[in-house]
Amino acid sequence: VSNQKICQDIAGESNIFSDWAASRQGCTVGGQGDSVTSRASDKDKDQVLKNKNLIWDALGRNHLFDGNRQLKELVMSVVGSIIFNKDGQVTILTPLVDNRDIITVLMRGGTAKIYGCDEQDLCLGPTVTSVTVSSDVALVTQVRNLMISIDSKLSADTGLSDREKGFINTTSVPVLKYLTNSRSMGMSPTYLIQVADFIAQDMMIQYLQELVKQASQSLAGKNFPEQAAGELRNNVMTATSLLAQMKLQSTADQNALDGIDRNMQYLQQQVSTIISTSYQGNYQWGTGND
Repeated sequence: VSNQKICQDIAGESNIFSDWAASRQGCTVGGQGDSVTSRASDKDKDQVLKNKNLIWDALGRNHLFDGNRQLKELVMSVVGSIIFNKDGQVTILTPLVDNRDIITVLMRGGTAKIYGCDEQDLCLGPTVTSVTVSSDVALVTQVRNLMISIDSKLSADTGLSDREKGFINTTSVPVLKYLTNSRSMGMSPTYLIQVADFIAQDMMIQYLQELVKQASQSLAGKNFPEQAAGELRNNVMTATSLLAQMKLQSTADQNALDGIDRNMQYLQQQVSTIISTSYQGNYQWGTGND
């Protein structure tokens, strides 16, 4: 198992918003890890990984977190991680996903106890610390700002940024369809911005579930030290269960979104009828003057 395979298995995304799977093809082997694994036996390759925090490395490949160390630390705290130091020794970070304070801070800002990195590049020695995240950089605000920006670009007929395209591709909510329909009917996107909380939660749960899934898959067939592997498997199972509960608890928000969808369909039908009637009138007027 090479560093390239581990990179692929642990969600080595260059842009998780664009394509979780295809971006894994960009993983490469290099640096110290390459020289180490090239000398290892097949049985020992997983145990000689050095200088790598697997989840931190994966988060670093997601452009959502560019320049935002606090959000990366929050997500790592929710998911947990497995860390190999310079000597190849393994440290397990137990996920804090059951700490709802972290989820609240991640979504809306605030203060919570999380894993803080000793330095931002490799994060090989994280410790529990308090962190305060401004609401300006929390996910709900980011989602709201992205939707406002996309709406203004639809109005101006200008292209979307890669980040905006990634946002559209990541959420299960058909944001672009809603905004386009609103724009075509001369409506304000306020109704959609009001459910920014749900959209942000939808994105966050999907992303966390993907990381947890990849962490689980990374254990299959690996030769991690058994104690570390067992702890990580238990952590993954706990995180998976709690994230599933979070998904179920978002039903009320989904119902609100479904209501918006039904209202949008009704308005589209009304506009279609008006346009059809207008066209018929224009056609009859035109034929009457032939």
